[in-house]
Amino acid sequence: MKRVFLVSDEEEFSDWIKEELKDYARVIRVIDNNDFFIQQWETSDAEIAIVLYSAIQSVESFTKAYMQITAKNSNVPFVFIHSSEGDESEDYHSLKELGMIWIEWHELDIGLIEKRLEAFFSIKELQSGITVVHSIQTVEDKQNHETGIEVSEQKEIVNEVSSQELHSKDLVTTDSLTQVELQDQQEFNIEIIENDGEIEEQLKNEALDEFMEFTDDTSSALEKENKSETLEENIEGPILKDEFFSPRSQKSRSKLNRPKLPSLPKHDEVKERIIITERIVGTVIIAIAGTCRGSGSTHNAIQISNFLRNDGYDVACVEMLDPDMGPPSFKFLGDGDGRQTKVEKGFHVNGIDFYKEVDSDQYVQIIQAQYQYVVIDLGQIITYVYEKPSEGKFFQEFLRSHLAILCTRPAVWDFPYLIPSIDKLLSHSWSKQINILINFTDAKRFDYFCSRFEPKVRKALQLKFHHNSFTPDPFEKDENSILSNLLNEVLPKIRKENRLFSFFKFNN
Repeated sequence: MKRVFLVSDEEEFSDWIKEELKDYARVIRVIDNNDFFIQQWETSDAEIAIVLYSAIQSVESFTKAYMQITAKNSNVPFVFIHSSEGDESEDYHSLKELGMIWIEWHELDIGLIEKRLEAFFSIKELQSGITVVHSIQTVEDKQNHETGIEVSEQKEIVNEVSSQELHSKDLVTTDSLTQVELQDQQEFNIEIIENDGEIEEQLKNEALDEFMEFTDDTSSALEKENKSETLEENIEGPILKDEFFSPRSQKSRSKLNRPKLPSLPKHDEVKERIIITERIVGTVIIAIAGTCRGSGSTHNAIQISNFLRNDGYDVACVEMLDPDMGPPSFKFLGDGDGRQTKVEKGFHVNGIDFYKEVDSDQYVQIIQAQYQYVVIDLGQIITYVYEKPSEGKFFQEFLRSHLAILCTRPAVWDFPYLIPSIDKLLSHSWSKQINILINFTDAKRFDYFCSRFEPKVRKALQLKFHHNSFTPDPFEKDENSILSNLLNEVLPKIRKENRLFSFFKFNN
């Protein structure tokens, strides 16, 4: 059973968490603010941190504590429970970009925290098993190699690269701390980690930069605390009544005004849940996004639009790309056949209205034009700044769509791009199935790619893989297409009548 470190100033919430996780984890310590967070965390032997936003007195100090803990062990999940009601501070939202499991108070439901934690551990498991393949191939093999189709003569040398090894290069280096007089701080069991050498240049990412700033700030902060008569005279270390309680700091502090949090789901009331599946009325939005450039989102968007058009639906295909991610592609389709589109600046090809390089204003006009289906090509929606994944300009449109499809390629070097994309979706409390469309592959390579995801990981992340047929021309009708299965949840359900009974009904 996992061990939980809980930061909460709401007794009702603390009790709810203990009941909610009783079959999954044990709460071994509760503190009601983030004073001496590092010290109490390191003496608790906890594996998971759950933090209620109202217990955080200083977002800056909590951020620094988070950076120090995760720098030592990136596999520690932080669940941050936030309520937007009455909170006008932007500081809290900066925590979301750090990679915490962010849950809004109104989203809390029975089983949700456990589900999000399992998804977090599944992502970490996938990251730790990433492989890099160095291929020895001839010139003739290169064309096949780019499509991901296996070549029998190709020899592969597989090197397992563990993300844990990459992150275990002693990220915590606190030379500045060793310069501080720490005699009084020994009561708090602060562990001083000495620098064993220079950090390798490949680890100079954004997280490391932030952490190094933290060590400098911590040094000056500790000097001030050592000079504080209040701390020297009144504090004899964090006093724990029992394993579930730790009092506030003795320092005077005015409690910040917080709104009364709404009621939590009741564990002792078993209510029948009625799930109503509603058919979408109006325009259906289908969003296609790629894990990286060249993963096939444009090809797939045209394929899906053509499939729907062949079934008689009124379809618009929209190119909505972040200009920083890559060049547009719809311009190569020409000017169309001259037919007028419902919205200006579009062109008509093969029964489909196309709109290239659409901005937010034009997109709203297209949605309001009463198409039955609007298929959006979003291209790559995750960018990488200093190797840190960040959301692209139109990432939110992927979340808002009725059906979201993430496309990728089957090569092993594409695998590392898929994991951050899934992780970003989960950070937005994504609760729907994640449809992953794999392009440019054969059955053997598709099976190999899918085998990288253990059944328990697929279940935790709600992944469903689809093998797209190889169709070089996206306007060509594919009799073996898997699109009917992929689009099943947004296609109208047609009820077929029994012909025998229909005959009698007609004759009567």
